[in-house]
Amino acid sequence: MFFLIILLVSLLVRLYSLDFPLSYIFAWGDGTRDYFVANHIVLFHEYPLLGPFNLLYEAGIYNTPLYYYFLAFFLNIYNSVFTLGVVNVIFQIATIVLIYLIAKKLFDKKTAILSTLIFSFSPEILAQSDYIWQPHLSQAFAYLSLFLAVLFYFNKRFIFLFWSSLILAFSFAMHNSTLPWIPIFFLFFYRHFLKIILPFSLFMALLYLPVIIYLWQIDYSRAPFALFIQNAGQYLANFFINLEGILKAFQINNLWMVVISVLGVVYFIKSKDKKETKLTVLLLLVLFLSPIFSAATFNKFRLHYLALSLGVLTIFLGKIFTFSKYRIVTFVVGSLLLLSTTNNLQFLNFQKNSFENQKLVNDISSSILNEVGNSSFQIKSYAMDEKIFEYPTLDTIFLIPLEAKLNKKLAVLDDNSPFNHVQTGGKDYFIIACHDFSKLSRWSECLEVFKKSYPSYIIIKSLYTGPNLAIYLSKNE
Repeated sequence: MFFLIILLVSLLVRLYSLDFPLSYIFAWGDGTRDYFVANHIVLFHEYPLLGPFNLLYEAGIYNTPLYYYFLAFFLNIYNSVFTLGVVNVIFQIATIVLIYLIAKKLFDKKTAILSTLIFSFSPEILAQSDYIWQPHLSQAFAYLSLFLAVLFYFNKRFIFLFWSSLILAFSFAMHNSTLPWIPIFFLFFYRHFLKIILPFSLFMALLYLPVIIYLWQIDYSRAPFALFIQNAGQYLANFFINLEGILKAFQINNLWMVVISVLGVVYFIKSKDKKETKLTVLLLLVLFLSPIFSAATFNKFRLHYLALSLGVLTIFLGKIFTFSKYRIVTFVVGSLLLLSTTNNLQFLNFQKNSFENQKLVNDISSSILNEVGNSSFQIKSYAMDEKIFEYPTLDTIFLIPLEAKLNKKLAVLDDNSPFNHVQTGGKDYFIIACHDFSKLSRWSECLEVFKKSYPSYIIIKSLYTGPNLAIYLSKNE
């Protein structure tokens, strides 16, 4: 009953934040790009061979378009940007259910409840509901694979392991953050390696068939493989940056690290749990650390490549904070941990006007059309971070409502573009969209960068200025 209450509150909190995917936490237009591509698949019958841009794109390692076609399936049922928002929330809730089931099956109900509470209401996890994204959906399938693997371990029915391997491949095809779990999966079930490697490989090849077709059509030799790190020292530094980042995601400071470390040692020394149970806890640590080791090859902290670590960390915490036989100790320590990891139940104080992003984008797109009339135009979007640079993925934020209002295409899907689309509108006007991720409001600097790239255009007027966004109208002289 208590779990159902957690689930209901989790659902309501996430649905309450449902809006046009205009997140300034990290999104950078990814949520709108994903709808834009899936919408073009449904409405205009454009069929991409590649998936979204990833960190290894320049090294010639491409994402499969499975994710886009998966989204298009739901848009065929009801085509709206909010459809994907609801789908995202559903998969978030599914992940919560899976974490509960895994923790309960491996350990007990106390562990499952605390794990679920931490995962459900952590601000970082709640932020996943802001916009649909590959790692968010991939995470759900990875945990479904893990749950089926757990069922096989206890029930010894091969059908569970078979489907676990296929769903793991599906999760990887959704987003390559699943990669670190694949070798662990095959090592743990090495006795069944020959039975599962063939269906796993064939299914993976089928999922990557569009990418293979794309590579067949191009000169693949132009894309050399390269890692982002240069030496072992940099790798270790990145590892600790990632570890610190994921702990911060759960508000785990140095004091809590000491508490967790002490409890972990006490658990392994003093707990009367069976050896098999303690080995399971160690395996959770391996599953937690493997994405961190993998992501250390990148030169920056990227939490979405650590998505799989989040759930197993909560199960690990749930276990070591509930193993005491004294209920009052478990309740007090567990409650303090919950308050810390949820930032004092921050979700209860969340305030937001209903569909405020949708209204903002709709008003701005109407203003754009009022200004340009029947003239041709394109969107030029700029990301304002440490540097200011043109970032076409952000174009989709306004291409979506503008295409809907005009009832025509303003761009076509293009596999040769890392942004998945190329605008086809004329160039009488350029709409300049400055998206501020640095919170410094350097609007004049954004316009200077635009002028250097397009010197023949003059700034006519400002259409909108807000805390994170400024829109300007420019005309070709």
